[in-house]
Amino acid sequence: MQLSERINLHLFFLTSLSIAGLLAIQGLAPLSSLETVPKPEVLTKVPAFFIPNAGQIDEQADFYSQGTDYNLYMAKKGLLYSFSQAEGIAVTFQGANESPQIVGTDQSQWLKDLPTFGAITYKELYPGIDAVYKSAGATIKYSFMVTSEADPSSIRMAYSQGDLRLDSSGNLLISTPWGDLEDEKPIAYQIKNGRRVPVEAGFSLNGQIVGFSLGAYNKALPLVINVGR
Repeated sequence: MQLSERINLHLFFLTSLSIAGLLAIQGLAPLSSLETVPKPEVLTKVPAFFIPNAGQIDEQADFYSQGTDYNLYMAKKGLLYSFSQAEGIAVTFQGANESPQIVGTDQSQWLKDLPTFGAITYKELYPGIDAVYKSAGATIKYSFMVTSEADPSSIRMAYSQGDLRLDSSGNLLISTPWGDLEDEKPIAYQIKNGRRVPVEAGFSLNGQIVGFSLGAYNKALPLVINVGR
């Protein structure tokens, strides 16, 4: 994956800011040690996975994932993509639970003597809604798991700046100093009588806020919103 190319980012990338500035947006103190996490060469050759913070980085991050072009840090108050010691991208969830429980699932053994996970869940990020970030090869995709009667319109992802637009296929494009980034059009569905029932879904844009537009669905059943395929 090259940052100069159009990237399927499965998340919400936005702006070029200092690490301290990114964290100030999220209401966090500077994570001084996040910029110096060792990146063994082997990490660029294996699928994406999530590493729990056992004291090797700043305590504000619960998990992190290291990639060829960026590191992803997952804290209770938001997400931080770090492209270098001076540049990164922050995303915040508007109106969300400020202290969700973050847990790892799908445990793997990519690193000796250190538990790693194929998926991370933000439990009750919104009332009745979990956010799940999952390894998909060398990339990370995300989903919102909406329980019955929960309100998916409460999901609002705030970009601090950047040119956000939808292409003709409904994909979300974000212009950044590194080129156009792409989040694929969401796919939503429900399970009824053991069968997947598709629900019409797309992104909604309101200035710098990204949410979802949904067609009619059965509010008595759980709903899954997937971004990326």
